Amino acid sequence: ASKPGEPSWPSPWGPGRPGWHIECSSMIEKVMGPLIDIHGGGRDLVFPHHENELAQSRAAVGPCHAHGHAHAEGGDCCEQGAQVERAASHASSSTSGQEQQQQQREFVRYWLHNGFVNVDSEKMSKSLGNFFTIRDVLKQYHALALRWFLVSTHYRAPVNYSSRALDEASDRLYYVCQALLDAH
Repeated sequence: ASKPGEPSWPSPWGPGRPGWHIECSSMIEKVMGPLIDIHGGGRDLVFPHHENELAQSRAAVGPCHAHGHAHAEGGDCCEQGAQVERAASHASSSTSGQEQQQQQREFVRYWLHNGFVNVDSEKMSKSLGNFFTIRDVLKQYHALALRWFLVSTHYRAPVNYSSRALDEASDRLYYVCQALLDAH
């Protein structure tokens, strides 16, 4: 539902508002074109956000034959479909015809979804009062220790932030730095 002051229109379920799914699809197409290599976000965005983006974008820029009707060359729909076909043909000359057709229907080549940030094994959220920023962390820990901590977890796995985990990351980083100094 629309919040007070936001754009809206009447619907059977109450005031509706423009969806962020279509906003993202539109911005991506305008800035990056009809086919992008990588799109990322949190695991919680897979459904419905990214699935809606994908469906809308495929419908908006897919080749005309995907719509089940023909257009004269040069129409908006055909031109966007041609853009997708051109983008897909630049992919790889060794790509098979079937793979090229699949790429033409795609909006994104690779989706990357990261795990949640947990704090002491509980999901981080403002409503739980356990929310903080990287700036807050950097007031207590060196940036390299924070980087060590973050790269020690697979990007799809949840990151469990705790003072103990950051202390351990700091200790490991110190050990590596000391070993490098000792080697010279």
